[in-house]
Amino acid sequence: MVEPIIKSVLTGFGIYTIAMLWSKPFLPHTLKSKIEKFDSSACVLIPFTGLLYLVVWSVTIYFNYRNAETQDDIYSITNRLTGPLWYAAWLEPVLSLSSQILWFKKIRKNKLTRICIALTLIVPAESIIGCFISIHRDYVQSHWQVNYPQRIVAWIGEVGIFGVVSILFHWIRINYLKKSTADHNPASCRKE
Repeated sequence: MVEPIIKSVLTGFGIYTIAMLWSKPFLPHTLKSKIEKFDSSACVLIPFTGLLYLVVWSVTIYFNYRNAETQDDIYSITNRLTGPLWYAAWLEPVLSLSSQILWFKKIRKNKLTRICIALTLIVPAESIIGCFISIHRDYVQSHWQVNYPQRIVAWIGEVGIFGVVSILFHWIRINYLKKSTADHNPASCRKE
């Protein structure tokens, strides 16, 4: 239940990054400063989300293995993680580690790095592997097509989920920082 929301936040960040980098040169200066503050909060949120995804993925694998009822279930889980297509199972968690690069401010400001991170977060690794395997093994149907309207609606939903989570995180971060800086302000500690 939590994993699709986390994936949506990561994918939404990727789409947001590409849209923001594309449109930022055309925005007025006042809006640019607001977007930079929001972007700073989003770049703090995404590494936490990437770590949360890894934890949820690991816990899911553990509980699936632990709650396996038959030897066939155990074999299926083990084969998925260590079998001939092991890279399909491990690729997405490894790609989610790209979000950890955003901890570094210099790297976060580099446009090429941000685009690379965005692309690794936008495209689900399992769908890439599935496309390559199906094309390689001639599993493609004669009328094979991608449902673009459905994919666009899904991306809009993922950007919406990312937006809600990021705006909430940004609001909490800004209000918490205002309160904590006011508490530690030396000017407020003067004796009267």
